[in-house]
Amino acid sequence: MATESGGNRNDEVKTKFAAREGTYTLQVLSEYSRPTRSPYSDAGNFPVTVSFTQLSKQNDTPERLAFSIGRELYVYPFKGIRKAADLTQPTDKRTYKGTFPTCHAFSEVHGKPEESLRLLIGFSAGQIQVIDPFRNENGQLYNHERAVEKSKVTCVAWLPGNNSQFLVAYASGSMYVYCIDSQTSNLPPVYQVFKQGENHIIFTCKTKSTRNPMFRWVIGDGAINQFRFSPCNQYLAVVSQDGFLRVFDFHTMDMVGYMKSYFGGLHCISWSPDGKYLVTGGEDDLITIYSFHENRVICRGRGHRSWVTSISFDPYTTSAIDNSTFEDVSDEESPGNAVTGKSPSARSSTSSRFSIRLDADGSTLPLTTYRVGSVSQDTNICLWDVTSDVLNSHLNRNRTNSHIARNSTLEIDVSHTQPSSVSSSQSNSLQPGINSNSAPNLVSLPSPQPSIGNGTKVKRNFTLGHKDKHSVRSSSALAQCMRNTVELQGKLLGTQYCPRLGDVPLLEPLTCKKLAHSMLTSINFYRDFIVIASQDGVVSSYARPNKQVGVVHR
Repeated sequence: MATESGGNRNDEVKTKFAAREGTYTLQVLSEYSRPTRSPYSDAGNFPVTVSFTQLSKQNDTPERLAFSIGRELYVYPFKGIRKAADLTQPTDKRTYKGTFPTCHAFSEVHGKPEESLRLLIGFSAGQIQVIDPFRNENGQLYNHERAVEKSKVTCVAWLPGNNSQFLVAYASGSMYVYCIDSQTSNLPPVYQVFKQGENHIIFTCKTKSTRNPMFRWVIGDGAINQFRFSPCNQYLAVVSQDGFLRVFDFHTMDMVGYMKSYFGGLHCISWSPDGKYLVTGGEDDLITIYSFHENRVICRGRGHRSWVTSISFDPYTTSAIDNSTFEDVSDEESPGNAVTGKSPSARSSTSSRFSIRLDADGSTLPLTTYRVGSVSQDTNICLWDVTSDVLNSHLNRNRTNSHIARNSTLEIDVSHTQPSSVSSSQSNSLQPGINSNSAPNLVSLPSPQPSIGNGTKVKRNFTLGHKDKHSVRSSSALAQCMRNTVELQGKLLGTQYCPRLGDVPLLEPLTCKKLAHSMLTSINFYRDFIVIASQDGVVSSYARPNKQVGVVHR
């Protein structure tokens, strides 16, 4: 889908790339890899994955790094860009036999890190492991006999504010909630329906006492590729191989929003810092901006030449501004010239000067810009600026019937807000600054009282474990869920959930540069640098403009 780039210059690996705020520069001595620095040459389907954590809430720079390369998992003290990486002394190193680590996530730190920090790991054969990165122990194993699931683990995460429960997604299209304090059996679980929607069903185990898995979510038709909790911790966004982004209220387990890719599966997702927007990437080579409050696709971005593998909002360059004076990058670094061959003046609104937006009464509104970064199998990084004129482009067609509020804040009041009913007047303004010190909401789960839809009770003998009339009913419910998903796919093209290419703005990247010889697998933004991982097993840091420092050795 993306435009072709021409010339041999675009095939050179870059050590720096320009954006409007300046030049990002590779910090060579801050690279992390295997201790031998030997490249990872396995061409399998297990990308290099990266996790970070802070050991102190007062520090917004990561202090521990975990990354998996093939069958190996490494945990290192992360020293950022101010000190050279010491690859000879990993905190932990593990080599697995018969399976590959596919994803991992650190828990939150409560109290002393050596007592509360845990690392959650998912594997290609379906097992899950919880380890202590400070101690060389085997840790706890879940689904060890593969009685619950046999497919690959695709995404794992601890429930926000809860270091005893975690969520695991699988290539089968199911997600499971586990509790480290609950019983785990090696026998296949027997499920009963807990709640049912048109495109998802939630089950709980049919037992007298709580046991693992606590809940099973079956969503859509295809593998679940990634999920992310919202900044307020109330909502869960899930992207799947069937091309759908679905947003759930995690507490009530109701689906509150969705959209569809232009074609193909969706692989990655990220929430905006204020929780108003989500950005997705996948097999259509596009990025897609979705408005959570308006439940509609806002725009798409075209710049990659292959599947998008990782995407993220940059909270440190997302802001509200009151003028439109920005410097253009030089012609030499111009993404318009490098990617599409167009002159800078021919670019879309995200790479031209910002236009001033007016309220219905003619007053000037703050200009909002969201920075998005994406990496792809094409080995390129793309940076995108999504601005007010794009976010509010639909107001040009219906200005007299819409109102843009100037006083809404970044925080979402989840106790009074229903995304599906929030008007555009409440969702298109942003006050400067991001409140990163607000206490996160503790995610709690409802008590497992089986119900369907509006709370209808389900009989206790409703089970998936035997070929009786109840298992037939359960299989019928699953089959109906799949049919609903297939039917919905064919009806969405041309709607607000999956607009045609000409129906919404099509953005071009602010910059697009080749950073490696193998595909890029991860992008993470921090205050002073960006961290990018590649499939050759290298985790690289790029210093932000004016943040380059002389790297010192230990």
